[in-house]
Amino acid sequence: MVKNRNGLALFMALVLALCGIMTCAQAEETDLNTLTPLVDLTASAAMRVGESPEIISADGTLSETFIHNFFLIGQKADASLGITADMLTDTSKQGTYLKNTFSCSLPSLDGILSTGENYDYIGVCIMDADLSADGKSVRLIGNLYQANGRLDQLTEDEYAEVRWLDKRAVMDFVKDSAAPLGWKVSSFSVDAELDMEETTLTYFNETMVEYINTNLGFAIQYPAVFTDDTLTESQDGISAKLADGTASFFAKKTSNSSSWTLEKVIDARKQQDPDADTLINEISGCGRVVTQQDGRTVVDIYIVTTQWVYQAQLSYANSLAMDFSLYSDYMMNSFSADELGIG
Repeated sequence: MVKNRNGLALFMALVLALCGIMTCAQAEETDLNTLTPLVDLTASAAMRVGESPEIISADGTLSETFIHNFFLIGQKADASLGITADMLTDTSKQGTYLKNTFSCSLPSLDGILSTGENYDYIGVCIMDADLSADGKSVRLIGNLYQANGRLDQLTEDEYAEVRWLDKRAVMDFVKDSAAPLGWKVSSFSVDAELDMEETTLTYFNETMVEYINTNLGFAIQYPAVFTDDTLTESQDGISAKLADGTASFFAKKTSNSSSWTLEKVIDARKQQDPDADTLINEISGCGRVVTQQDGRTVVDIYIVTTQWVYQAQLSYANSLAMDFSLYSDYMMNSFSADELGIG
């Protein structure tokens, strides 16, 4: 057995607060959490401009559709943003607010008719924050999601319904005392940066531990919050459980004595629980089943061959969903068996 703990993996998952904005310590303390309402509102307005999200740059011009969305959605946004109902019809107030919030140019402004439409909340789960040395600019990179509200304000049941949009946002801010939150948006883009892949890989490399069992012929990465003192190794694999029982993990290899196929395993689990969320990745040969059991989320991942069934499971209390929900995709992608010749 080989374990590979990368960099600051020890408890980094919780320290980084997976879906909260990270605070960057410099000579001057800066709490970037205050930017969350503006980050989410900008993303929500940008994602609704058409087939392609709005691209905002310091030398560009905001589109009329983005502005329309920004003020309409802003009517129900966090009060800290200071967006008021009269901004819909008062173009002078619109212009003042936009100039204090965005570094780019503005088009001709028009009154906005309130439709009363309810918009699903779109936000950004920040994975990286890069504050400049002088503390006057910051770049945020994170995953886009759709939900009933802001991630850190959702109930456990609501969090279980979060829809990850499989897109990443990049936002740049500059300090400006005139801005409502003290920072002005200088750019916004979706999946437009070359370092997106690198940022994601770096994050998970620091928050996951690789387990390789050469005797059993499989490997997987699991959350680093399961430290060495929580691990137990047996003849069929590895398991771990947090001291307070809120989360557990195992990966094991058992005989395929019933001649299961991956499809049969997934179908059987679906019959047991019709509400289960199932997925088969034809490329990697992995299957995943996500179920809700007594206030816990249970994620089972399978690889099935003629002779063996490889199974990994991550179970956690729904109160920890913010810390664990993104790990299941990465675990599934990292799960590999020598027999399949992948991974």
